[in-house]
Amino acid sequence: MAWLVGHLIWARKSVLGRLGAEWTAPWLGLYARGAKLDPAAARPSPPELLSAWSEVSALLGEALEDASEEALSQPIKQGPPSADGKVSGVINFLAYHETYHVGQMAYLRCWLGHKGVMG
Repeated sequence: MAWLVGHLIWARKSVLGRLGAEWTAPWLGLYARGAKLDPAAARPSPPELLSAWSEVSALLGEALEDASEEALSQPIKQGPPSADGKVSGVINFLAYHETYHVGQMAYLRCWLGHKGVMG
């Protein structure tokens, strides 16, 4: 569960970068796509993950509100898929990406005996 939260923080940070905003955490690389498990690496605690989630989410909200049409229409040369080949398409893809992982977390919650996310 913590890895999924860290991974979504990493993904949100990547959207920020494409919109020209900066945010980082020293442990972020542990949750990157394709990152290999390093048992010796120091991981953030759950409260640190929640704090990072709040920080990156607030910045992302601001960056999306302030995003110009010009910024959203910038071409993408590499990185996550983009249906239109632009930053806007990457943002669209990462929104789907996030819902995929939130679904995984909802399943894990139920599997671990907790109530479902929606009640």
